[in-house]
Amino acid sequence: MLGIALILVIGMLFGVGLTAISMAMAFSVKSHGDFFSVLGFLSLPMIFLSSALVPLAAMPGWMKTLAFFNPMTWVIDAIRPLILSGWSEALPQVAIALGVLAVFDALCLYGGACAFKRSVG
Repeated sequence: MLGIALILVIGMLFGVGLTAISMAMAFSVKSHGDFFSVLGFLSLPMIFLSSALVPLAAMPGWMKTLAFFNPMTWVIDAIRPLILSGWSEALPQVAIALGVLAVFDALCLYGGACAFKRSVG
């Protein structure tokens, strides 16, 4: 049960950051079409430049560098062992992912707040 709770917490924290990015983009563009174009342009590389589809060890150097700075890599690297081996073996990855997500969320929420302030004010 703890593993499931950790997966949910990690997923929710990642969702907060993605929502903040989406809100910042929505406040920065003029139309729905522009918003969805930019969203697709950002979300697909986020998936493909993570460890979701290819292990980090198999990536070329430039791709590994981009994947290292991609928060989705850290989320996946924490959730995968939770599912496959249990929470006790995944605690180091979970702790790292929670730290990365705290920084990611703080930066995204700040960016969203700045975009909102520019849009309204």
